[in-house]
Order: sequence, then C-alpha cells, then structure tokens
Amino acid sequence: MKATFALPAAAALAAVLLSGLSVTSCGYFYADQDTTALQLVGNVVVKREGDGPCSVTEFAKYYDEGVLDLAVSDEFAFNMHVRNLLPSTVSFTGNSAKQLRQEYNKITLQRMLVTLDLTAPTPNTPFGQKGTVTGAPVAAWSVPIQLVLEPESEKGLTLPAVPSRVAISGKLTDIGRDWRTRWLADAKRTERKQRIILQLQVEGVTLGEHTVRSDTFDYPVTVCWGCLINQPTPPSVIDTPDDFWRSCSTLAFPKEVPLPCYPGSQDPVVCGYYCFLCKTREAQGTGQKCDPKFCPPLL
Repeated sequence: MKATFALPAAAALAAVLLSGLSVTSCGYFYADQDTTALQLVGNVVVKREGDGPCSVTEFAKYYDEGVLDLAVSDEFAFNMHVRNLLPSTVSFTGNSAKQLRQEYNKITLQRMLVTLDLTAPTPNTPFGQKGTVTGAPVAAWSVPIQLVLEPESEKGLTLPAVPSRVAISGKLTDIGRDWRTRWLADAKRTERKQRIILQLQVEGVTLGEHTVRSDTFDYPVTVCWGCLINQPTPPSVIDTPDDFWRSCSTLAFPKEVPLPCYPGSQDPVVCGYYCFLCKTREAQGTGQKCDPKFCPPLL
C-alpha cells in the first residue's frame, strides 16, 4: 500500500533552506536531528475495493481524529502519510555516468516515536485516578518502521501507533493490552470514552548518516468499548443491557457491506461480522470462547 508522488522541486528547496539545513562545500545537503527534513502529513483514509486488499491510491482524504474500539482490537492502526522534504544531491556535471554522485538525502525511516497525552482524564474513566487498575499507563514508546524515502517524495504506510505490546528498554511491555485490561475491569465499560492525544514523530537516517526527525504531529483519538460495533436490529425485549447485542450471534453479515481494513480502528461495521470471526476462531481453536451476550469476545 504505497504511493509515491514528486514534490515541486522549488518548494522542497525552499522548505530545506528555511528549516536551517546545511550545505557542505561539495554541494551536499544534510540535516541534523531536529530539522524539518521529514513531514508527517496525517492519517490517510484507506478503503477496501471489493474483496481485494486495502491500499493507499492517493493522498486525498484524511481522518482528522481517530477511534480505537477496545472491544474489537487492542491496537490502533495509523495510515501514515510521510514526506521527505530534502532536495536531491544527485547531479550531472557532464555526459559521463561516472559523474553521478550518491543520493545522500535518501532517508531510511527507522521508527515512529509516540508520547501519550491523556489531556486530563476524568476520574471515572479507566485511565483516571479511581480506575480499578492501579498505576498510570505507559507514557511513551516507539514503533519500528522499514521504509525508504527518496528526496522530494512521499509514501504511505500503515503501522500500529498504539501497539498491543512493544519492546521498551529490551522488555516486552503491554500498551494496548494494558488499556484493554483497564476497560475490562470497569463494569460500565460500554459507557466509558476517553479522549487522548498521540504525539507522533517519525525518525530516520539519511544515506549521508545524519539522523532526521519530523515535527511533532498531535493526533486526537477516542478510546471506547463497543462504539464501532453497529447493531441494526436490537431485540424487541431487552432484559439486561448486554441483551442489546444478543442478535449479533445470529445476524447474517450482509455481503454488500465492505469489510473493514483494520477492525477496531476508525470505521464501524455490523456486529455480526465480529461474531462470525469469533466463531471461526473458536472452531479452529485459535481464539478464546465466544461471549454469547456480547460480540466480539475477548481477544
């Protein structure tokens, strides 16, 4: 799911000069760590075409805000659109191919840096001080990236900005799993929503061996339980709140409804789809036992 477009050379060069990049005596541009050689543009809207895979075909629409439904997934998928603003260092000084120089401003992205800003969580949410899970959630982590950006180009890549688990200082640490545990411990989890801010940066290294990093991109995300699960035909008699989801286990998933690209992130879907996945996993022995009153079940 990659798309590459050429940026206007003049605009890119202006951006480089304004950002404080240096020019060596031999004409190579290079960037130090805190420059704007990289630009994180946004979270691209990705759709599935028919039964095919999801892909980024153009950078035209973006999700202004994100949604993570912990009832479905403990990872938040971010469809990153990133640009290399550095100009090319390759030039011809004659007709001979020997005059070509190496492309020192080619960037190999290595990781996304994520800092969690809870924006003053209310006391009655799972992130609040009165939650049943003690201790504050992990405040910062990084997600590995493997992506090469030519100068004056842009690409798209989907990665878990909120991973289920990630290595921090050599230790595998729960991130999304911890959040899910907090919501599961709350008896009123379907009523709980928490707005957070993910402070995102992408970091890489140029072929000239200089570390570059984008400016911080603040991205709001609403964390919830069940808010992306649509129930079009609730039972006529509801004995308990959980009975609202009872028909999910029998509701057929309509073929005309497109499957979500990344279940639990952004796009809602009919609840019967998740129950279908649940029963398939249970039958194959690859998932936990389905909850008869609430679909999907625990991950």
